[in-house]
Amino acid sequence: MEIFVTNKLSEFIQINKLDSNQSENKKWSANIFILDRKKNIIFTHKETLYSFIVTDLTKKDLGDLNEKIINELKIQLECDKIDVKNALNYFEISSTEDIFFLKTDNDRKTMGWTNDLLQVNKWLIEKNQQDKLASTVFFAHNGMNKRPVNSRGFLSPIEILNDKLGNKK
Repeated sequence: MEIFVTNKLSEFIQINKLDSNQSENKKWSANIFILDRKKNIIFTHKETLYSFIVTDLTKKDLGDLNEKIINELKIQLECDKIDVKNALNYFEISSTEDIFFLKTDNDRKTMGWTNDLLQVNKWLIEKNQQDKLASTVFFAHNGMNKRPVNSRGFLSPIEILNDKLGNKK
């Protein structure tokens, strides 16, 4: 799993790989965003635009960030009713040692999708006037990956990922 981090996120996470040499199914983008003075990271798979969010991070959480990433990805897959084992095999993630952080590749399509998700989340928070972190988790687990993607034939990230996994729904 290669994660291309934004410049803003690279101030928080240490870059541990210089060049990408992985296939498309291993590449992700990540961006940091702040809610209630708490750091959160949204991860988006470049090929499928499948996304998940790790919330409420502190500097002390960085030691086990890779574990938090895998755990939250598993939770997101379960919420979206996607076979976790099959998806992790597709993403080629078997352990925390499979995660590498790289400087941004300035992928505007992926970052545009990510920013759109964050705007929808912001709108939902303002509309519902609930706890920001709870609202963000609810959005992530109940609709974030169901939104159709214009540039992908109006399929949702769930549908795109299921297609890659050979699951027709």
